Amino acid sequence: MRAVKRVVIAGVAAVTATSFMTPAAQAGPPEPVKVVAEGLSGPFEVSSDYHGGLLVTEGFIGQVTRVNPHTGATTPVITDVPGASGAIRFGKFVAIVTGEADPAAPPPVPGSSVLLAKPGKTPYQFADLMANELKKNPDGQIQFDENGVPLDALSNPFNIARDRTGKGLFLVADGGGNAVLRVGRHGQVSTFFVPPVVRTGECAERPNNTVDGFGCDPVPTGLAYGPHGKLYVSTLGAEAPGAGRVYVLNPWNGKVLKVYRGLNSPTGVAVSPRGTIFVSNVLESQITRIGIHGSRTVAEVTMPVGLLWSRGGLYSSAFALADPGAGQVVKVSGSAFGPAA
Repeated sequence: MRAVKRVVIAGVAAVTATSFMTPAAQAGPPEPVKVVAEGLSGPFEVSSDYHGGLLVTEGFIGQVTRVNPHTGATTPVITDVPGASGAIRFGKFVAIVTGEADPAAPPPVPGSSVLLAKPGKTPYQFADLMANELKKNPDGQIQFDENGVPLDALSNPFNIARDRTGKGLFLVADGGGNAVLRVGRHGQVSTFFVPPVVRTGECAERPNNTVDGFGCDPVPTGLAYGPHGKLYVSTLGAEAPGAGRVYVLNPWNGKVLKVYRGLNSPTGVAVSPRGTIFVSNVLESQITRIGIHGSRTVAEVTMPVGLLWSRGGLYSSAFALADPGAGQVVKVSGSAFGPAA
């Protein structure tokens, strides 16, 4: 799959931030969509930090930023990380995944990697996801043409989560590699889950670098834990209408327990303790809510990517692909959701 962030950016390249109503403009007590922090540059993923804080990756400036959700104050935690996609707190460290590197402009830190850094310090490579992709090719797709040119993005990690089973340290949603990877205590990488290529609807005749030449790449984007420790994985579905999925997995062995289909280009997922699922779609500027009995409603949030359920509330990045400095973190209340248009 092409680099995930390149795909979604291309989809909104012709749209400016001013063509959307900002979340702050929505009225009513309580606010359906409340701006928690602003002035961010490409806020992609949102995760929990200590003492109720939030960690946000600012992809446009290569920075991990701490957000105080009560005051809106922002504090740089890790800087100079080009391609930063997702970040989580890991003890005294911050674990960061970096997207596919531009070979014409090598960054100061490796692309397609899991990095570790203490706040204010220079990150170092903990796991080389590109090396794993080249060696193991988890999705089994054809990687290069006859001239040795990559046919697709090989490894382009989008999000990272703790491995709560103890079998490893981290799980990584590698959109380019079409796999969820497990990273062990010594940086070793193994395959945890490979979502199937989508071959229904529009995807049945879509050309691809699969062995049979057809299908839509799944493209894992989001990771979240839900009730009973189940792992939820959102997949972009190569942006084909209805090809997006949320897979509910056994966190120990990657066995599929349930699949939510018919979603449009999911870019993130969060789950409440009751099992309500939230799925972001940056291209349509919507968050879909899937109730515990399957009902679906939507909330209008401009360009959301990362989602987080924390302390009884849903947080989302907003204006994630807008101009630098236009990004936000917002808190989305239940009153923001209604029937899809």
